[in-house]
Amino acid sequence: MDADSVMEVMQSLWVVWMLAIFGGILAFAYWPRNRAGFERAALIPFQDEGQEK
Repeated sequence: MDADSVMEVMQSLWVVWMLAIFGGILAFAYWPRNRAGFERAALIPFQDEGQEK
């Protein structure tokens, strides 16, 4: 295989690779075990930072 044919294959597979990464991110975000951690993280802006003077 020469460099041109390798580049053609890589150019055609990057969409598949990006879709696989996107699917992995979605699976991580919607996995039931991760829900509690995301709910705690969503409440961080509303936590009291302590005593203000």
